[in-house]
Amino acid sequence: MKSATRILGIYAADTSGVCSALYELGGLVVIHDASGCNSTYTTHDEPRWYRKDSAIVISALTEKDAILGNDEKFLRDVQSAAATLHPRFIALCSSAMPFFLGTDFDALATLLERRTGIPAIACHTSGMRSYLVGAAEAFLAIARRFLRPQKSTPGRRINLLGATPLDFSIGSTMASIQDWAVRNGFSIQANLAYGGSFEQLADITLANASLVLSYAGLPLARFLEANYGIPYLAGVPFGQYASVLAENLGRLCDGKNTSWQIPPCNPNWILIGEAVSATALAQAIGLQYGERPRVLCPLDSEPELLHEDALTLSSEEEIEEALRDVRHVIADPLYKPVCNGTFHPLPHEAYSGRCFHSLNLDLIDKPLPKEFDRC
Repeated sequence: MKSATRILGIYAADTSGVCSALYELGGLVVIHDASGCNSTYTTHDEPRWYRKDSAIVISALTEKDAILGNDEKFLRDVQSAAATLHPRFIALCSSAMPFFLGTDFDALATLLERRTGIPAIACHTSGMRSYLVGAAEAFLAIARRFLRPQKSTPGRRINLLGATPLDFSIGSTMASIQDWAVRNGFSIQANLAYGGSFEQLADITLANASLVLSYAGLPLARFLEANYGIPYLAGVPFGQYASVLAENLGRLCDGKNTSWQIPPCNPNWILIGEAVSATALAQAIGLQYGERPRVLCPLDSEPELLHEDALTLSSEEEIEEALRDVRHVIADPLYKPVCNGTFHPLPHEAYSGRCFHSLNLDLIDKPLPKEFDRC
């Protein structure tokens, strides 16, 4: 029963991750699911929905079609939508029911591309994994499909990988990250894909380095390194950590080794969040106040993204036990009921949606709030 929860909520699903990753790239994203389920994404997981257009549709899967099978209806409906909207590409993703039924989305994508002449990709979602998994697959699939293999020349051109409003919900945050990059002598080759464009995909291999802003950008960063020799590092320029990150990113672009100072950890202080953002914020807190909180990551991650003392826990029982005797906790407000110590809210769009937007902070390259100095 470790997957069940009594108190805590759940993070946005992988289908939402696909929609968020591809939102600004001019494609048609199709979720194969029952009608009405799109409100979960549009209402809770997408702050751009009421200010920026995107073609995201639900197939309106019926119980009869799910049981007896009716892929031809699905294909016709997607063809009709594509004929009306003229998207740059079509991306298919699955909800739980088509996943359980074993629907062959690769075959459906192939058929759609033959019938419409529009590039089509399949994202193998299930509706049961986190948004990071879906976004990661979408970023990798779309880049592999549309990039043009090119050799980069010396310089400081960087890719920003893995950015979506699910992790960076404040409208100014991505602009602040791009401003930070420019102030430190970098030019943005591609931004995937919060404030970026479809046209940047083709020239993504011209970058000299990639900055992974969330776990969702890691598979693509690894692909670019393995196939085109583009090195990467992970981090978000919070607080004083911004200057350290800029220095190491520059060293990476210049073909030099990176160098990091890891502040000591205070185990009575825990920071809960996505691996890259949480680790970067912990680093920033440590640089500003002398000690860093221990990171607790309840989401998909890799060891390279976390400090060695980080906790990777996903069940409510394990998280509640880990927080039992902790004096200070920094986390989304929905974690407060399982905390006994002093609680410091840090909203996460992928967890609590728009409920706590008024508490959000843009911490990019700025001094951190004094309330973070509570160790």
